[in-house]
Amino acid sequence: MNHDIIHGILSGLIGPIASKWASRFKCRLIFLVTVVGLYLSALMGLVYVHGWRIGFKLFMNRTTNFAGILVPMALGLLAVFIVFISSIGEQRKKE
Repeated sequence: MNHDIIHGILSGLIGPIASKWASRFKCRLIFLVTVVGLYLSALMGLVYVHGWRIGFKLFMNRTTNFAGILVPMALGLLAVFIVFISSIGEQRKKE
């Protein structure tokens, strides 16, 4: 019960600020930054755990299959959708 109250308060405080900030960017940029960020974080994690040679080989093996391409693209589209919905809310507030 207390978790729901804290979640509502925090999302009410942070949500409008985040939507104003995110609505300044174009959807292509948000998609590109999200996908590249996911790939870079996966590469850095594998390199950290396994070392450069093995980590890079694992990264290339795991990102060149169907799920390795589709999952980052889906998360990038999700980020674009969230920003698009928040920008609609910001445009309605201006009117």
